[in-house]
Amino acid sequence: QRLIGIVTVDDAIDVMQEETNEEFAKMAAMAPVEAPYLDTPVFTHARKRIRWLLLLMLSATFTGLLITRYEAAFEALPMLVSFIPMLMDTGGNCGAQSSTMVIRALATEEVGFRDYFRVLFKELRISLCISVVLVAVNTVRVLLMYGAGSDMLKIALVLGITLAWAVMMA
Repeated sequence: QRLIGIVTVDDAIDVMQEETNEEFAKMAAMAPVEAPYLDTPVFTHARKRIRWLLLLMLSATFTGLLITRYEAAFEALPMLVSFIPMLMDTGGNCGAQSSTMVIRALATEEVGFRDYFRVLFKELRISLCISVVLVAVNTVRVLLMYGAGSDMLKIALVLGITLAWAVMMA
């Protein structure tokens, strides 16, 4: 029942900045760095970033293998190659959004690792909703840009399935 000390505004701001820096590092898929940016050695920064970058680079190998496997399809329909950046970018952006939301929820303790299956099921439903909109818009875009012939309808169908799959996996 006695006052032993005080917490100053400066102390509270310092704690808030440390927590915010830690949350931003987690959202960027990096281990948090404790010291100020310019005071932290180069190799410490590199060590904090490399783990996720290696994982992402190695997982891109899977994409390369898939592209190689369907080389014959690309020779028959070279136009399909022009859609690869859109598919990869959309998947990457969806994955970044999803991971940012989940990491933020973990950092603020809105969810815990015990909620893994609930979060996974929720993200699956979100990705289905997003997929429906993206596939519809992309189908209309493809048909308007390249014509509404039966070949383009087939290409739009293949792109739609691929786009939905990329969004759900991301």
